[in-house]
Amino acid sequence: MMARTTSADVEKLIQVDSSIDIDAFIDDATTVVDEYLLSSGYSDALLEKIEKYLTAHFISMRQHPVVEEGFGDDSVS
Repeated sequence: MMARTTSADVEKLIQVDSSIDIDAFIDDATTVVDEYLLSSGYSDALLEKIEKYLTAHFISMRQHPVVEEGFGDDSVS
């Protein structure tokens, strides 16, 4: 299926480094939404928002990778 969101919509949510290909991340988010949510009965408007925020999340993780994370006594590096 075609992407529901656009680069411009994603850039309204997150500042994207100029070296990042936003469309590649949109393609990944579209695949996830199509595979797991297309038959869910959610409206197109909600699927577009999920795709947009998922794209922004993927880009954020690429631009600012987690170096160390912890919860209680447990941590991961």
